[in-house]
Amino acid sequence: MVQHRLERFAEWVGREHIDFAFLSDPKNVFYFTGFKCDPHERLLGLFIIPGKTPFLVCPNMEVTRAEEAGWTSEIIGYDDDQNPWHLIQKALAGRGISRKVTVAIETETLSFAKVEQLRALFDDVRFVSSDEAILAQRLIKGPEELEHLKKAAELADFAVNIGKNAIKKGKTELALVAEIEYEVKKAPCRTAHQMIGKFAKVTSFCSISALSSMAIVRILRGRLSINTQAKNKKQYMKPYGKQMKQLFKAQNPACALGMST
Repeated sequence: MVQHRLERFAEWVGREHIDFAFLSDPKNVFYFTGFKCDPHERLLGLFIIPGKTPFLVCPNMEVTRAEEAGWTSEIIGYDDDQNPWHLIQKALAGRGISRKVTVAIETETLSFAKVEQLRALFDDVRFVSSDEAILAQRLIKGPEELEHLKKAAELADFAVNIGKNAIKKGKTELALVAEIEYEVKKAPCRTAHQMIGKFAKVTSFCSISALSSMAIVRILRGRLSINTQAKNKKQYMKPYGKQMKQLFKAQNPACALGMST
């Protein structure tokens, strides 16, 4: 699946007459390589070149993990006392990249410092955005990704039911969240973000009939909103995942969900 993603994106890069794409957002690197890494202050980068072998740049301490994740192309590892941009320049030159280039970058997430480092490698460089192309590709889900989304919907049902059964008079929001998180971890599964429990007359999820695709996404990201003032709690606490599954019947479920994996 990862190889197919790389090939599709490389086709776009070539079609747009771009010399290469540089991706450094960990989420995008994971999408195209299967390697999940938080580099902190260090450089993590994926270089995709039409008609050439892509290469991954990461700290030496992460090289083994990248290989274990299934990345079979070249990996350029570096130590803290090395300048990875010198290694990148050498790798690009070895793939026939000239001193005058057009480079696709993530304009929404790439830091100015990295842009300047890239610029310093060439005599003449033009930057274009890869954000829309990546988003368009990620919105189209394959069979495996759809299975992941269905499983996420089932886990959302599981977490919501825990919350529904845990509601008791006198229980605080923190206690409720702690109980949900404990049961979820035993499942075992995890939330993508910090879970939030909220007791209020008006919540972000007013009723199941008004549940939007964005609310579904927020639930899957770990946000659970509970209305304890409702006369019929089942109306508010009905498993949201079942509503989400209905979206798979839409012609373009990925766009309906508005999310990516």
